[in-house]
Amino acid sequence: MDDEVVQALLKHVPPSSSAVLNHYHRYSIKGRVYPAILPVETKKVTGKVLFGITNVELDVLDAFEDIEYERRVVEVSLLDKTEKLLVNAYVWSDKNDPNLYSEWDFEAVATLPCHTGRCVTRCVEKLVSTNSLQEQQQVGRDLHAWRLHKCVI
Repeated sequence: MDDEVVQALLKHVPPSSSAVLNHYHRYSIKGRVYPAILPVETKKVTGKVLFGITNVELDVLDAFEDIEYERRVVEVSLLDKTEKLLVNAYVWSDKNDPNLYSEWDFEAVATLPCHTGRCVTRCVEKLVSTNSLQEQQQVGRDLHAWRLHKCVI
């Protein structure tokens, strides 16, 4: 997850370490700016492990990832050490999704107007500052629209 998005969601960027998740592939999703990972025996995904995530922060990440992902415990290898860790990862819930294709490329989507955390930051700030259930539901819809690359705010 991009540091700007992590900052917007958690109000800080926790310490992290680069890691490799073996036997998984990071797919592009048609019409989306974010990727999906799924098990593929001959592939690997590079990313990072966030350390010191609290239960409350994990709840925030779960809500952000929504029902399209399942949180699973996976084994990763840290790049700067020979250490292996069991960590949580968000795995795409529909392994037969026809919208999944090829390799996801961060550099290709980083230039899109709503890729960065600007839109999600606005959504999170609105969510925190509003008391009305109706307003919170609208913010949730805005956040979901951002995830679908339709920056509406």
